[in-house]
Amino acid sequence: MNIYFVGIGGTSKLSRACDVRLTFFANAIARQNTVTIVNRYISANRFVGSSTNLEEGVEYLDIVKPRHTNGAFSQLLYLLSVFIEPFFLIRLNRRKHIDIFHLYSDRYVDFLFYHILARLFGAKLIYQYVEYNSCLPSNRFFQKLNYKWTDSKGPKYWDGVIAISSYLETQALNVNPRLTSIRIPPLCDFELFENLGNGVSPIEGKYLLYCGSIKYVEAIDLIVTSYRNSICSKDFKLVMVLSGDKEIVNAFENKNRDIEVRTNLSYDNLVRYYKNADYLLIPLQDSTRDIARFPNKVCEYLASHGIMISTQVGDVNTIFTNGSSALLAPSFTVDAFTKVFDNIANGTYDKEQIKQEAYLVGKKYFDITSYITPLQKFFDSTVSK
Repeated sequence: MNIYFVGIGGTSKLSRACDVRLTFFANAIARQNTVTIVNRYISANRFVGSSTNLEEGVEYLDIVKPRHTNGAFSQLLYLLSVFIEPFFLIRLNRRKHIDIFHLYSDRYVDFLFYHILARLFGAKLIYQYVEYNSCLPSNRFFQKLNYKWTDSKGPKYWDGVIAISSYLETQALNVNPRLTSIRIPPLCDFELFENLGNGVSPIEGKYLLYCGSIKYVEAIDLIVTSYRNSICSKDFKLVMVLSGDKEIVNAFENKNRDIEVRTNLSYDNLVRYYKNADYLLIPLQDSTRDIARFPNKVCEYLASHGIMISTQVGDVNTIFTNGSSALLAPSFTVDAFTKVFDNIANGTYDKEQIKQEAYLVGKKYFDITSYITPLQKFFDSTVSK
């Protein structure tokens, strides 16, 4: 079966969560299929390296060759790649028939575009559904309309959906009950992680770690306040690996001298921080957006043999058991997280037992090898419809 990954640029060249997910998917699917990644234009200035590498069996094609560009010229080359793309794909389809378009995009117009191409080629369109776009903030009318339509109309154009959460799978099937669907949470190659991040701890002593964007202000404020309110702060350091606007990150670091702030870590070094942390934080709010999404950090934490601290929200609360395979606060509140931190300091939890159980849960639900056969059955059933 010939499967073409389409919709974005820079797959496997950047360190976005989508690059990690798509690279793992491409590598896994390529074990039984022919996989081709077709990239729209993206400036080579953005290439910082990905956490994973594509296997030799995955073909990687750029519609327009990446250059070191900025601003308007980058936008122009992106638009050129979009204009050229249908002709590019027609040529590829003549060379080797396309069976499936595997789409990753948050643009409604892309659903229409690839739906039309799929019908012309006799192919199927499968969508990688990872975010409930209707919840994304925007002050622009057309962007808000785009986000709304991706969820309310988009599934009508898909033949199949790979949903990252049960919420998104349900939403897609409500719009289009004829969809072939499969639910797959964030994925890692657990075997690969065994060879990453090994070595001496980068932080002296015990520490809690949070990794995420500086834009998640509510989560960061919750963690910092809960940590300072807890007796845990006497024995454990708090390490925050933050990405995003450098000025905002620097301002946060200057304001919070009692917290260890790290930025721009190589992936191997980041995993070393994970592996040596005592507990790994990923608070989720009881909101539609957090219930629908499933942070990639969850699988990375587990593949690193870590213990996750999160909230009893969405699929996290379904897959994990509080005190057994994770530490789950009952709510996204300072009081709830302060109590979890206090329990850590008081030795309430059996740390080694939780770590072992968490890794087993990770291998079952978040290791890419667990989905190779189910994914193939999903593709086969979608194509045969």
